Amino acid sequence: MTYKWEILQYDIQSAFTHANIDKEIYVIQPTGFAQNTKVCFLLKALYGLKQSPRLWYRHLKEELLQEGFTIFPFDEGIFIHKEYNIILVCHVDDFFVTGPNKAQIYQVMENLGKRMNIKPLGEISEFLGNEIALDFQNQTIYIHQNKYT
Repeated sequence: MTYKWEILQYDIQSAFTHANIDKEIYVIQPTGFAQNTKVCFLLKALYGLKQSPRLWYRHLKEELLQEGFTIFPFDEGIFIHKEYNIILVCHVDDFFVTGPNKAQIYQVMENLGKRMNIKPLGEISEFLGNEIALDFQNQTIYIHQNKYT
């Protein structure tokens, strides 16, 4: 809070379907689907496949590295853009991003949005079930789970 960086939140829509599959996978056709074939050959990862999270992370990592981010050496879910001083924290398809220049954050996320369906959620208010309140005047971040108590 010392630098008064805003924390913006983003969500990737249908995240797993952005990742290509690395092996041949066939699935039984969904009920009610009117085609002559009984099985479908998958081209993209789907929710429910055990390898989908790994494939999605690999895809996300490639996209972020291409955008100029590096992986934080102590946590592979944190990416740092050294040129813009942007920090991106991800958990599956939920991100929060912080940095000194909001316009640069918007630019980076817009560039990513050209390749993935990214939904901006505004200033962070909740992340992974934690409610978050930023108080720039008192330089505090208040994290709580009042809705669970």
